[in-house]
Amino acid sequence: MDEFSDRHRQMQKRNRLLGGSLGVFVILLIVVSYFRIKGLTP
Repeated sequence: MDEFSDRHRQMQKRNRLLGGSLGVFVILLIVVSYFRIKGLTP
């Protein structure tokens, strides 16, 4: 039981890392596409 909870905690940490990097990537994508629509990118 304890082993399972430990594994679950590790998975949660990994998922949080994945979600954080994914969120940053999505924000970058939105900002770049927004600037491209505005025509401010070189």
